[in-house]
Amino acid sequence: MTSHWETHLRNWHWLTPPLRPHSTVVESTNAALGDRTGHVVMLGVTPELAPLGERMTAVDVNPGMIEHIWPGDRDDRRAIQGNWLELPVDDESADAVIGDGSLTCVSFPEDYVGVFEEIRRVLRPGGRAVVRLYCRPDHCESLAEVGKAGLNRGAGSVHALKIRTAIAWGKENEEPNVPIATIRDEFMKLFPDRTALATVNGWDLEDIGTIDAYKGSNAIYSFATAGEVAELARRKFGSVRLSPSGDYEMADQCPLLILDKD
Repeated sequence: MTSHWETHLRNWHWLTPPLRPHSTVVESTNAALGDRTGHVVMLGVTPELAPLGERMTAVDVNPGMIEHIWPGDRDDRRAIQGNWLELPVDDESADAVIGDGSLTCVSFPEDYVGVFEEIRRVLRPGGRAVVRLYCRPDHCESLAEVGKAGLNRGAGSVHALKIRTAIAWGKENEEPNVPIATIRDEFMKLFPDRTALATVNGWDLEDIGTIDAYKGSNAIYSFATAGEVAELARRKFGSVRLSPSGDYEMADQCPLLILDKD
């Protein structure tokens, strides 16, 4: 059992929204930052967000992601290896913290609280965090409904279908933390005939094959409701709000979580 990230990065060019940020996510994140752009810390190495801020420090635990996904260091931008639960960033040294789906990569609720603690520690007073979420809706579809949608052109991309499979499994099992290997297992149960899935939706078989990056992974993805995430954030931040992240498939389940430090 291994992490899926090494395989995931090799599939990066296949990924589309909602797994990668749509251009409207970049615009919404930048707008939400306001004038807090001096030093921006990013959770991860999302290339679409790399241009934001006057100076950026990106933090990712996986050296392969830094090597292959990060667009490269320069005088005003660098990526360093580190854990978001112990950010290698000085206290109160950041004007802003940003992330794209970052919280989904850690366990709910305990690691969410830990990440919020670290965000608060590195932010200057008056600083702001803007993180796009992947949320479980309050009224969640079943796995059977996901399967029916996938075979009736009810999903815009295989990447949206993967997320919907994960969220539906979590809801049915009353578990916000979904083993990544399980996502593939459930996806294969719903769609055992990849050729049929490709034909119905007009998708490339290689695109569908990105699900195999999840095989044998020992990692998890977490999907809590937006309300549950906001409730945890309020333990560390006085100002917590949710804002639309843009216009793309599943955007309603991917709001921006905006946190202001007093």
